[in-house]
Amino acid sequence: DVEPRIDRGSSIYDLATFNTRDMSAAQKLRFLGSLWRVTIPLVVVYFAEYALQSGVWSAIGFPVKSSHARETFYEYANWSYQLGVFISRSSGMLFTPSLRVLWSLPVLQCALLAFFTVDSIAHFWYDYGLCAPAVVVGLLGGGVYVHGFKLLSQATKPSLRELAMSSASVSADAGLMLGSLASIYIQQWIYAENNIDD
Repeated sequence: DVEPRIDRGSSIYDLATFNTRDMSAAQKLRFLGSLWRVTIPLVVVYFAEYALQSGVWSAIGFPVKSSHARETFYEYANWSYQLGVFISRSSGMLFTPSLRVLWSLPVLQCALLAFFTVDSIAHFWYDYGLCAPAVVVGLLGGGVYVHGFKLLSQATKPSLRELAMSSASVSADAGLMLGSLASIYIQQWIYAENNIDD
């Protein structure tokens, strides 16, 4: 019995021709596990993105103790983020990055999470100029999303594509959920560091 798998020797997936109806539950789970090269970047980029949006951006304002100022920055940062997402998700037809490039994007997203977190406490770059790196957050998140799904779609045989794409969707949602959960604690920590009472 040959099982569907991702060929680990190249950046292009090589899946056997299987139909999901012919696969046992164990084979489906092994197949889903073989998608880690795309699903892990999705989990990580969405974790960092949502921890940043909900936890860090909601605790930044000029001045930081003003709830209105924090709400205003949160709104502007999210509009900037959406611009980045729009641009990056529109790039799917222009090029296809390698898996190495795809994996570098979540690393950069985690670096931006660290940058914004440190800046929210140290205030070394603390003005609306922070909307520029917020655009980059959107570019990275949207880029992993569109190109991760694109790589998966191109590499998966039609009979397995729906299963692969569903798995990737769950991965993005898992990252979103974990990032949103972490954001609660990140925001509390930033509020405590900035002596914010509300």
